[in-house]
Amino acid sequence: MQTMKKELSGNIMGNEIDISVVVPVYKGSTHLPELTNRVAEVMLKMQKKYELIFVDDQSPDHSWTIINKLAEKHREVIGLKLKLNCGQHNATLAGISESVGHIIVTMDNDLQHDPEDIPSLVDEINAGNEVVYGRFLNRKHRKWRVWGSQFNNLIASFLMDKPINLYLSPFRAIKSTLREEMLHQQAPSVYLDGIILLLTRNISCVEVNHKARVFGKSSYSLASLINLCANMVTSHSVLPLRAATLLGLFFSVAGFLLAIFIVIQKVTIDFMPIGWSSLLTTMLILSGVQLLVLGIIGEYLGRIFKASSNAPAFIIETRLNKRLNEK
Repeated sequence: MQTMKKELSGNIMGNEIDISVVVPVYKGSTHLPELTNRVAEVMLKMQKKYELIFVDDQSPDHSWTIINKLAEKHREVIGLKLKLNCGQHNATLAGISESVGHIIVTMDNDLQHDPEDIPSLVDEINAGNEVVYGRFLNRKHRKWRVWGSQFNNLIASFLMDKPINLYLSPFRAIKSTLREEMLHQQAPSVYLDGIILLLTRNISCVEVNHKARVFGKSSYSLASLINLCANMVTSHSVLPLRAATLLGLFFSVAGFLLAIFIVIQKVTIDFMPIGWSSLLTTMLILSGVQLLVLGIIGEYLGRIFKASSNAPAFIIETRLNKRLNEK
């Protein structure tokens, strides 16, 4: 089983890394060479030492072959291959666990996140922020995905006490002081932004470009968006369980009140069919009580699950790093 904590001196040959760029990869083989070159150009302009960590999340194309070639050609490229497909957030956390830079930048592999915007994120970190999100200008996603992201943003604001004007995106910069704390928050299903909001409120946003896709189609489906929303809701809030408890309490009280009304009506008017009032009264009371009890049980189960789940967020099967081979 992959241990998330690692020795930070392993892959840098005594040289400190300024920036770690973490890129989860899924069906991204056509984009990786250009992304590597553009990141290298940006880091050269910034005069920063960096590492570029590609995390192959069991991509069905030949992404791992491309990562192998890039790691052979570029000393800065590190390849991680996960044993199982575990999703964008888990894969990103795997890359963060192997990073050694003072600042960690996470971005997608499809070139819609512009490497030229990395300096803007880094500048905000250097200005004193612990996390900086890129706020996209003129998003090039399909309308349903934009609307879905806006809905998720509202839900996150309600469930996780997120400022409504704070835009969450996968293009972000994180100060390395949060790295170990983030890794201690591991769970089978990871929602990175929820972890970040648990650890700090020293967060800002900068406006960044959002490019149209050059190759292929997005592998992010409506099902993926729904799964992300469900993960966000269940991983970092018990409010839905509390809502179930309140719903059960409401119907339980309503059932008792309606039962009293039916009994009074039966005694005073007595025009209802025989047995109907007793049957309806019983159903109303029992259904309300059942919802109440289920809500209370769900509340405890949610807390127990959060406290006792020890399943790994990811398992790293293979590592590629030319520098390690040269030591």
